Amino acid sequence: METARVACEDKGSLQYGTLCMTAGSAYYELNQLTACRENWENFMQIRKVKLPEGHLELSSSYHNMGNLEAADSAAADNLEKAEAYFKRAIDIRVAGGDIANSLLANSYLCMSRVHFLKKDYDEALTMLAQSEALLYRISGADAHFMAHVHYAYGNVDYAQKRWEATKRSYEQSLRIGLANAPIHPITAAAYYSLGCVEHMRGNLDNAKAYLDRAMAIAQHRNPDRDDGTMARIMWKTPVVLESETFGTFQEDATELRIRAELALKPLTAKGEGGIVFSVDEEGNADCDEMEEAYDSLVPGYFR
Repeated sequence: METARVACEDKGSLQYGTLCMTAGSAYYELNQLTACRENWENFMQIRKVKLPEGHLELSSSYHNMGNLEAADSAAADNLEKAEAYFKRAIDIRVAGGDIANSLLANSYLCMSRVHFLKKDYDEALTMLAQSEALLYRISGADAHFMAHVHYAYGNVDYAQKRWEATKRSYEQSLRIGLANAPIHPITAAAYYSLGCVEHMRGNLDNAKAYLDRAMAIAQHRNPDRDDGTMARIMWKTPVVLESETFGTFQEDATELRIRAELALKPLTAKGEGGIVFSVDEEGNADCDEMEEAYDSLVPGYFR
């Protein structure tokens, strides 16, 4: 991709903009948000020059930038920026009529995450319901993208500690993921999140089993290094293991925690994640902040 960008002589052309869009998408999937920003901002600026405001293709730039700002939400105003970008994308896609419905459903889904991150759960659910209704009409209840919708429902319920509803949504996401793309990141994310739910419900054996399945997918997808998805699982698994009161798994927990910490530093240094967590006088980190730090290592769609 970098070779193609260098070879493209007209750096203001729509062709070059498309190359920037593709590169930015790859960087987003790798959770390398600084490089993603550079490419997607170039893509947006080129399209704003070349295309009239309100052009359907321009909505993709606004949608992408909304996803970027939502994923890079450590800054205080990033969620406000994300919401503004998604509103522009949604306005264009609503005006686009039926041909834009699949794009519109995606924007509703992603806008729901902004409201979720802002803890505006009612509005998040409203956006999710709109996304689900459109997707159901276009593709049916078992389309792969529905796995993302049910996963998002699960996140909203998890934040409100509605464990039964949370589990149902994650199980639905997992069912669709396994049927359509069994090693897709959304499938690993569903396994991971079910592990978290079972941990909160005190079902430690089930929690560990789900986390092990999430790790199996992550290792299959990236066998050569401990990526952000693996680091998050390696951090969460010891939390589950240490809940076992007899200390049976203490050695395993310690080994995984060390491996997670070793993965965290280089990933953060490369720009994958970057949430800073505080420590107390004894050097112990706050558990919630640590969880946010490891969540930030995972691409935005799958947190």
